[in-house]
Amino acid sequence: MVFSSVDGVLFNKGQTALMRYPEGRVGVYTIPDGVISIEGYAFSSCNRLTDVTIPSSVVSIGTYAFSSCSGLTDVTIPDGVTTIGEGAFSGCTGLATVTVPASVTSSGDWTFSSCASLKQVHFRGDAPREGSYVFYGDNDTTVYYDHDRKGWGSTYAGRPAVALGAPVIPLSISAAAFAVDRFGFTINGAADQVVIVEACNDLGNPTWSAISTNTLTGGTSSFSDPASSSSSTRVYRLRLP
Repeated sequence: MVFSSVDGVLFNKGQTALMRYPEGRVGVYTIPDGVISIEGYAFSSCNRLTDVTIPSSVVSIGTYAFSSCSGLTDVTIPDGVTTIGEGAFSGCTGLATVTVPASVTSSGDWTFSSCASLKQVHFRGDAPREGSYVFYGDNDTTVYYDHDRKGWGSTYAGRPAVALGAPVIPLSISAAAFAVDRFGFTINGAADQVVIVEACNDLGNPTWSAISTNTLTGGTSSFSDPASSSSSTRVYRLRLP
């Protein structure tokens, strides 16, 4: 294979594949437009690299490409990247935030493992196929995803997953009425939202007690209170867990 060098950075002859970045170089680096692949171990152990800009021409990031780049704090992977290799960002101990585009369909094994400072990873697309040990050792990481994307649950690769941008549906009650021996009403809100009903018998000296936990299946749930018939005054409030 024939190689070429641009300012000390090693590429293939056509400069479409970045092969190796100088390990001791300090500061920031912008990968040239036209680079299609960042090869395996290309930036590995470049711990004085503080920021890298990846162009939209890149479609693949190789195995352990940025492993042990402890100086990196934020990485935005551009639209167009479809493959992130095994351990690509493992051991990046200073990495705090990562943005992953919708074009990524799979996450390799150990991709972000041992990134002790990693707080948030924002996935812009459907949930990628999950590799093994993606966030191994990342005890403070939260995964965020756009609410209208598919395949997400409450966790991803063992870390909490939180939807962003979901419309807020306020809680409300309807159909409040007495039955034969109890008072009840319908709680309305977001589908599958969990709501706790609390009750109090004296607003002058309020002591609130949780009396029911309701899941709003389909956005509604019926509540009734058998203790209401034995209280001359009974006040209710709703709260989230």
